[in-house]
Amino acid sequence: MTELDQRIGHNRQELHCHPQGDADRAGAHFNLADSLDDRYRVRGRMIDLDEAISLHRSALEPYPVGHFDRPDALHFFALRLSEQYDAQGTIPDLDEAITLGRAVLELHPPGKPITLFSLACYLQKRFMNLGANADLDEAILLHRSALKLRPEGLSDRSNSLQQLALCLNEWYDKQTTTPDWKRRSLSATY
Repeated sequence: MTELDQRIGHNRQELHCHPQGDADRAGAHFNLADSLDDRYRVRGRMIDLDEAISLHRSALEPYPVGHFDRPDALHFFALRLSEQYDAQGTIPDLDEAITLGRAVLELHPPGKPITLFSLACYLQKRFMNLGANADLDEAILLHRSALKLRPEGLSDRSNSLQQLALCLNEWYDKQTTTPDWKRRSLSATY
């Protein structure tokens, strides 16, 4: 048994120590979900990611709107759904991640850089799959907003710059296949 398997075993025991209604149960859900996600990343077993998503979903119940932990619970749930989309290509998972990402921003405007960045990445993925220009346009705006909140010298700034550059490249590619009259109106937007 690996250290990761032992941690999951301990997290399961912790969850059983907190019955429904216990204030610490949601935290135990989160800890187990996080450990399962770590094992999914190491071993690639979808059953671990599926269980992590289920735990994140049930961890939202004790965090009603207004609870200070709800935005983080929504954010991590969205991340797991995005991972599932990456593994299986199921658009409903990505759509739900986008919905959750928007909910996080509604709870904490103008948002933390990571939540802006994550939502932008989800929209970017959906654009790459479905080709909806509105998704790409919004992803560009969100990446720019995240970049403004990540000052020079911050390690995460390079991620924002890279993803923004990829979006702008896609936007440029879109322009080269767009008729001249439409391209002029789009370029005035950016």
